[in-house]
Amino acid sequence: MYGQRIKELREAMKLSQLDLANALGDKYGEEYRLTQNAISKYEKETREPKVAVILKLADFFGVSTDYLFGVDEEKSTSLLDEVQKQLSTLKEETLIEVIKYVRYLRWC
Repeated sequence: MYGQRIKELREAMKLSQLDLANALGDKYGEEYRLTQNAISKYEKETREPKVAVILKLADFFGVSTDYLFGVDEEKSTSLLDEVQKQLSTLKEETLIEVIKYVRYLRWC
């Protein structure tokens, strides 16, 4: 599923595989400058990207990693949306603890 999603997102941005490979390096540094061949293998799913590359791809395209891997159909481009989605799955007593922790973090 990730290969299809990468290809769809890349094509929606009107980027070639080489353009995407270079754009990642331009935006995130040389360690993320990939080859056209690497992008091709990701799209064909004959090679799985490293976790760091997955995170950069998701950020570059403005989607969640769950969307990239087909776990979620919603692209969820906002960090706040992602946090709200995760919080909505918690029990009330857990949410109370989360609130306490967030208040603590604000004072750090």
